[in-house]
Amino acid sequence: MSATTLPPASHPVRSTAPSPALVRAVDLAGQWAAPVASVIVLLAAAVLVPNFYEPGNLTTVAIQAAVLGIVAVGQMLVLLVAGPDLSVHAVVGLGAVIVITNQQGFSALSIVEALAIAVGLGLGNG
Repeated sequence: MSATTLPPASHPVRSTAPSPALVRAVDLAGQWAAPVASVIVLLAAAVLVPNFYEPGNLTTVAIQAAVLGIVAVGQMLVLLVAGPDLSVHAVVGLGAVIVITNQQGFSALSIVEALAIAVGLGLGNG
């Protein structure tokens, strides 16, 4: 009868996995990095540019952010259906150039023209 016996462990077995405390700390840092950085940038803007929080400037910043947000949502939808289209930003830029070039004051016609060209290019690109 042969019995397999293991030698007694003289040292405890060490795990190479990171400790749960380290994992929690890295996870917490990842969750709070963007909000903390945003607060720091906004505080720096308040200190370095005193007119940054005036209503006119905030309106301009919101309009510019809205355009990028709309493009980002559209690009996200394209990526979700697995149809990557890298020409989105070029088409948006072209549309902006068309609107600015043809605009004499506010003209709905130039916006419709830019949308028609952008839709045509989008359909052509696939």
